Amino acid sequence: MAEQTLSVVEARRKFADVLGRVAYGREEIIIARAGQPMAVLINVEEHRRLKALDQKQRATAQAARFKGNSTIQTVEALFDGEVLRPEASLELETNARVHIVIEAIKVPETRPPSFLRKARSLNLQGPPDWSARFEDYLYAQESEADD
Repeated sequence: MAEQTLSVVEARRKFADVLGRVAYGREEIIIARAGQPMAVLINVEEHRRLKALDQKQRATAQAARFKGNSTIQTVEALFDGEVLRPEASLELETNARVHIVIEAIKVPETRPPSFLRKARSLNLQGPPDWSARFEDYLYAQESEADD
């Protein structure tokens, strides 16, 4: 890949051209301010390749760090504003030092089931006219229809 350095002013002035050269010409453009490199423009495929390589290298380094000298556990915990509270017991000795990686989990909002859905799920059995004679059944009264 070709590499070129442009000043911030020049890159701003030729932005459409610079963008085309990076996206389609697969050039790498270094943006500099006062002669000091500030950023690099690369195309999306190169960015994805570098990101995947970085993730693979991190995973390899983490596996090497933990290999043979510890147990890895995955535990979900709730942060109450002050303390992380694990949802399961931890298999650790007292005062054991640990390495913690925190990944926030989005919990889907769940609405409580509707009354009707809950009532249907209970599979309640009753006489066919229970809704019409609700108060009679509720207060154990006999109606004139029973006679």
